[in-house]
Amino acid sequence: MIKKTTRLFPVLATLLPLAVALGADEPNDGDSWLPLLSDYAQRVLVECADTDHTPATPLLANGINPTTKARLEWRFGDGTTATLSNLASQQNFLRFLVGLSAVTGDPVYAERARASFRYYFDQQCDAEGLLHWGGHRFVDLKTLKLVGPLRKKLKHELKNTLPFYELMAEVDATATARYIEAFWLEHVQDWDGLTINRHGEENVRGRVDWESGLTREGEPLRDCPGLTFLNTGNDMIYAAVQLYRRTGDVHQLGQAKRLASMYHRARHPTTKLGAYQYNSPVVERPPRPGEDRTKSIFGDRAQQQFGPEFGSEVREYSVLFKGQARTIYVSNALVSLEVHRLVRKDWPELLPRTEEGLCAYVRHAYDPRTRMLRPLLTDGRDLTDVVLARDGYYGPKGAQMKQHPVDGGYVLALARCYALTRSAETWGCVRELAPALNLRCLPERAESEFTVPGRVLCDDALMLIALVDLHAATGVAAYRELAERIAANIVRLRLRDGYFQPPGHNGFAAIDALEPYALLYLEASRRGVLDRIPAYVGSAGYTQGDYVGDDGVCRDVVEGSLY
Repeated sequence: MIKKTTRLFPVLATLLPLAVALGADEPNDGDSWLPLLSDYAQRVLVECADTDHTPATPLLANGINPTTKARLEWRFGDGTTATLSNLASQQNFLRFLVGLSAVTGDPVYAERARASFRYYFDQQCDAEGLLHWGGHRFVDLKTLKLVGPLRKKLKHELKNTLPFYELMAEVDATATARYIEAFWLEHVQDWDGLTINRHGEENVRGRVDWESGLTREGEPLRDCPGLTFLNTGNDMIYAAVQLYRRTGDVHQLGQAKRLASMYHRARHPTTKLGAYQYNSPVVERPPRPGEDRTKSIFGDRAQQQFGPEFGSEVREYSVLFKGQARTIYVSNALVSLEVHRLVRKDWPELLPRTEEGLCAYVRHAYDPRTRMLRPLLTDGRDLTDVVLARDGYYGPKGAQMKQHPVDGGYVLALARCYALTRSAETWGCVRELAPALNLRCLPERAESEFTVPGRVLCDDALMLIALVDLHAATGVAAYRELAERIAANIVRLRLRDGYFQPPGHNGFAAIDALEPYALLYLEASRRGVLDRIPAYVGSAGYTQGDYVGDDGVCRDVVEGSLY
């Protein structure tokens, strides 16, 4: 166990002035980020730890106010609160801890990560094997009880969580397999048609028949109950592949392929855009007076809100706004590329389908004039500046559809794809998006040396990871030099009072922030041990539900908005 001492966090104070001095003008070639990262890990493990129980559990608070040291609390609509501890929202931090042990040789960090999963398997697991985590349920660090936003009814839900299955299996392979089976069992509504739902059905007993429905492809773009959101589909595909790697059961891989195929076949046949979901929700009942009309049980929400102006073909599976686009072209792309790396010859069609989708999106969505991404329908129609004619799921009446920023995740997915295919078109997409992140220096050919400018303005952690990957793929030194400049910017602009936060933000900090992992990834590259760092696969778990804001109003809130 790590104990707090008077000497615990001195390096953060000494390295921050170094980063400030470096600013955006000088690389950090001669100085290691490792002391800062070790001190950061210790800070989190002490300041976010369980202090209410003896012996203490290995659980950690999801967020902390760096100045006051208050832990982030979820404020429920009934006036109660809970200290948010959701292991699903800490997967990047766990990968960081394991990587830190691999680079430093100090096993204490990895053992703490193992202890978290060990505790969950032993103490925070239901009768079917599902863990007490996810979008709508978590552990109250004060009481160790299972809690969650009231209207979500403690439903099991993973959305782009992408757990650290390698570590889970190392801790308890049997419990990990049981979890994955329970995950599929509770979230598949119809095995013949392979209809899934983001919310698990409770008290589903038995074992998964992985052969069920395998001889039938399933029909995408159909009307049926439920929501086949890709952010849950990503988790289900990834889980089945991880289980297949350990069992060798080809039926498990077959179900992963079958589910992925539903999304691929739901793409628009001409543009190749989409799809965030492969069904259109049917009307299950009419809304009652005063009831929230944005629920999917009242029918297809895109058709309700956009149909009168844009046609009967508009469905939920045909909209491509900020959230849908990032899930498809960052999260799903990164998952797909990692799955390709893990099973390669067993799923040869996955890589070309991933590349096809990525290039299609850049071609249709990127606006070089604004350096932003357009809100689209999957037939390619641009909804930029369209004013919503009525209230609905996608916004209130009178709201205007806006373009959204490019973040480094899009470039990371393209860069990893390029490293595998060496496609000139894919590299062209990397270069096209890079100026949106204030990087205009990437060469015409990826394998060419180039000059890093004297001033670099980017501070995006995912872009840093992309550059490290490009250095590994090409051997071009300038990519890592550019990554060094971004690392200095990250520390200078985002590290405050020992925690990483967006520039200008002074509230709570998330322990799952990606910046420490990105800096460690760079450090491992310097030391020639990049293969020791657990892969970043796009994990972005979060808690969502009713939350009482500072203004006293109870709203549906996503955890990320609190940081």
